[in-house]
Amino acid sequence: MQGTVTVTPAGAATIHTYTAPETGWRANSHIIELASQAVLFDTPLTEEYAREVLAVADDLGKPVTRLYISHAHPDHFASAALIAAPSYALGPVKDLIDRSGDVRIQRGYACTPGHSGVPLPRSRAVDHALPSGGEETLDGVRLRFEAVADAETDSQLASRCPTPES
Repeated sequence: MQGTVTVTPAGAATIHTYTAPETGWRANSHIIELASQAVLFDTPLTEEYAREVLAVADDLGKPVTRLYISHAHPDHFASAALIAAPSYALGPVKDLIDRSGDVRIQRGYACTPGHSGVPLPRSRAVDHALPSGGEETLDGVRLRFEAVADAETDSQLASRCPTPES
């Protein structure tokens, strides 16, 4: 494995954080392991690194039921087409990926050493828009979603650490 994985217990959930190597911009993907399923936050820049994330998820023996995309930089969504689960992002992020995902991936690969001549992954349209302030409970664990403006990008999704349903 070229990336690294850090495991963090979080109550009823366990967070498996995959950090891509430098050629994947050292971006993180997070697998939230729940009692009967796993959810994925962000996918790596390359299909090769996405396969490493999927191998970590497969080793958990639980299906990946959702993909959340934090923002429209290619190191967070480029390999989403490899994920069979429905995808979610904030409305503005969904719009950017749906309108310009392939161009964003092409530009990302163009400025990344070692990727010239590599077939580019195709962008995947985001299935669902998430409202800011929304939440979802899975296996008794509440995931809360918030929009963050003017951080790494104009609009990105933040999720609070999984908290037990009260």
